[in-house]
Amino acid sequence: MLRGLEWARVQEIRVTVCVLNEDVYASVKEVLNEWTEDSQNDDDEDPVVVPSFVPPASPDDAVPHSEVPTVRDAVFISYSHADSMWLKRLRVHLKPLERDHRISVWDDTRIQSGADWRNEIRKAIDNAKVAILLVSADFLASDFIATNELPPLLRAAAEDGAIILPVIVSPCRFSKTEGLARFQAVNDPQQPLKAMKGASREREFLKVVDAVEAAFK
Repeated sequence: MLRGLEWARVQEIRVTVCVLNEDVYASVKEVLNEWTEDSQNDDDEDPVVVPSFVPPASPDDAVPHSEVPTVRDAVFISYSHADSMWLKRLRVHLKPLERDHRISVWDDTRIQSGADWRNEIRKAIDNAKVAILLVSADFLASDFIATNELPPLLRAAAEDGAIILPVIVSPCRFSKTEGLARFQAVNDPQQPLKAMKGASREREFLKVVDAVEAAFK
C-alpha cells in the first residue's frame, strides 16, 4: 500500500502506535516493515525504526481519584433549615458577586430532585474556597452538620487554606464550641444578627460579601 510513495527529504521518522492488544499490533507492524524495506532501498533515507509493542496501562496504574487535586473556586454556605430566612438575605447580598465576578455560591437549595444529595454536598464542600457558616443554636444542634459538613470544612481550612466565615445568627455556644471558636466571626458573638436592627444587620451582611470578594482576589 505504501510502495511507490515519494518519501524524499524525510530525515527522521518516529512512529507511535497505540493499540489495545498484540494481535492488532502485529497487523500494524507488517505494514510498517513493508515501509521499512522501501526506505532501506533508498540511500538518501535513514531506515524507519518500528516501535516495540507496549501494552496499555492497567486501570490499576491510574492515579486514584482522591489523589487528584481539587480546584477550590466556590462559596459553600452551611446553615440549619431553621435559619432559612437568613440564608435568603445572605444570597441577596452575594448575588452581585455571582453576576459581576462569576463566583459560584452553593447551598443545598441547589440540589435537584432525584440527585444524590449527600454526594452533591460532598462535591460542593470539595470545591469550596470560602465556607460561610450561619451559626445558631439550631446549627450547633444539627447532627448532620456536625458529622458531614463541619469536619471536611475544617480539614479544608487546615490543609488547603479554605476560609471559614462564621456569621452568628442568634445567641448560641459558638465561643465555647471546640473547632469553631478559633475562627474569627464576622460579627461579635455577643451581637448576633437576630439582636440587630435592619441597617446594622445589613452592614454585617456587607462585611461577609467584602470578605468573600477579598478571598477571590
